[in-house]
Amino acid sequence: MRTKVKIILVIVLVLAVYLFPTKGYMKDGGSVCYSSLIYDIYDYHSFDGLRGISVEIFGKQIYDGTYYVEPAFK
Repeated sequence: MRTKVKIILVIVLVLAVYLFPTKGYMKDGGSVCYSSLIYDIYDYHSFDGLRGISVEIFGKQIYDGTYYVEPAFK
């Protein structure tokens, strides 16, 4: 019975490491990257007009909702 509890605890800890993201900032004017070992979510908000969200799972892009807007200043 003890080994089953230990195995379940190890599985829960591994999932916690793989699924909880860390927040990182990109140097393009305000874009944010939420990344874990399994997935990456990019929230683009850059100076050159790139806006939107992009999602990657295992390095393969599955959603690209990015678009360009006219910059407010030149």
